[in-house]
Amino acid sequence: MAQTVSGIPQLLHQQGAGLLSPDYSRQQFTSWAASKLALSKVRDVDTSCHSAGVTCLDIEQEEGRYLLTGAGDGTIYIHDIQSNPSDLALHIGRSNKHSHKHSVGTVGWGTDTGLFISSSRDGVLKVWDTNTGRPAEQFTVGGVINKHAQAKAEVGPLVAVTGETNHVTLIDLKSGSTSHVLRGHGAEVVSLAWSLGQPNILATGGADKKVILWDVRQARSYLQYLDYNNVRFKRDSEISLSGFSHQNSVHGLVFTGCGRYLISLGKDKRLRKWDTMTGKNLKTKFAEVNTSCKNAVDIVCSSRGVRDFLFVPEKSFILLIDLQTGKTLRPMVGHYGSVSAMAYSSANMELYSGAKDKNILIWEPETSRIKAWMDHKNKVEEDSDETRQSQLTRDTWSSDED
Repeated sequence: MAQTVSGIPQLLHQQGAGLLSPDYSRQQFTSWAASKLALSKVRDVDTSCHSAGVTCLDIEQEEGRYLLTGAGDGTIYIHDIQSNPSDLALHIGRSNKHSHKHSVGTVGWGTDTGLFISSSRDGVLKVWDTNTGRPAEQFTVGGVINKHAQAKAEVGPLVAVTGETNHVTLIDLKSGSTSHVLRGHGAEVVSLAWSLGQPNILATGGADKKVILWDVRQARSYLQYLDYNNVRFKRDSEISLSGFSHQNSVHGLVFTGCGRYLISLGKDKRLRKWDTMTGKNLKTKFAEVNTSCKNAVDIVCSSRGVRDFLFVPEKSFILLIDLQTGKTLRPMVGHYGSVSAMAYSSANMELYSGAKDKNILIWEPETSRIKAWMDHKNKVEEDSDETRQSQLTRDTWSSDED
C-alpha cells in the first residue's frame, strides 16, 4: 500500500537525501495537494455575468487556464482563470441566435481550445468555434440529451451521447454520421464516461440500475455489465448474480487515472468501485451519499498521485473521499446552493465547482505554508552559498616582510 508523506518538508528532505526518485516525489506531492484542497482565499471567478445557476464545467488540461461553463438558461461562458479576478473570454447569451434553448447539460473542450462542444436538454449537440463564438456544426439528436462525452483523439472524432432512450448514440464529427448506436440498456441511459487508460472503452449507467462496458472498436461493442454481487475472493460457483449494478438508477460514473478502476454513484446512495479488467465489485467501504439524483451527477477523481481522491457533491458541499479506503476525509464547504458541476485540473492540481447559486469556486492546495517554507529554505541555501563562496575567494596568501 502506497503511503503518503506527512508534509512538504519531509518530502523534500527525503528527495534531497536520495530516498525518493523525482517521479515518485512528484506523485507524492500530487497526492498531498489533492488531499489538502481548500477554498482559495485570494483567487476569484467573476460570475457577475451569470444569468442562471451553473450546470456544467470543463477545464482545458493543456494550460489549465480556460474554464468552460454552461448554465441553466442555455448560456455559455469561458472564464480566463489565469487573471484574478477572472476575465470573461467568451459569453454566448440568451440573445445570441446560436444559444441553446434550454439548460446546458454538458460542455467539453475539444483536442485544443479552438473548439468546444455543448449539449442541452433541447436535444441539440453543438460544435463551437471558440474564435468566432459560433457553431461550426450541430447535431439534432432528438428528445432530451442527458450527457455527452468526447473520446480521445486516438479513438477518432467520436462523441457519445445519452438521452431519454435506452441506447447510446455515437456521433462521428468528421463524417457527421449518427448511425452507430449502442444497445443493451433496458431503460433510459443517464450517465457515461470514457476510460482514460483504454480510450476505446466506454462505460454507461442507466435507469435500469446497470453499468455496462463497451468497446467501440468492436463490431459487437457490448462487453459486459457489472454486477454488485460479483465480488472478488469468491469462486464463480459461489456467486449468485443479482442482475444489477446498483439497487436504483445510476447517475454518476468516473474512471480513475490509470483507467482500470471505475467509480459509480447510484440513486441508492451507494458509491461502488469496480475493477474493469475482471468485472469485480471491489467492495470498498464508502459511506452513503445523500445526493439529489435527477440527472447525471458529476463525480471527479484526482490523478497522477500515489493515492487518488474522489470528489462527490452532496447538497451544498463536496465530499473528499480517499479512493483506496473509501473513507470520507471531510466535507468541502463554500457554496450556498446545491453543487451541480465540478472539474479537476491535474496541471494546476485544483478543483473547480459550480452550483445553483451561480458561483464558481476555486479549490487549491494550502500553498501559503508551502511558499513560506520554500522561501525560508531558499534563504538558508542562499546564505550557505554566500558563506561557501566567501571561503573560496578569501585571500589566504601571506607575505613575509623583511
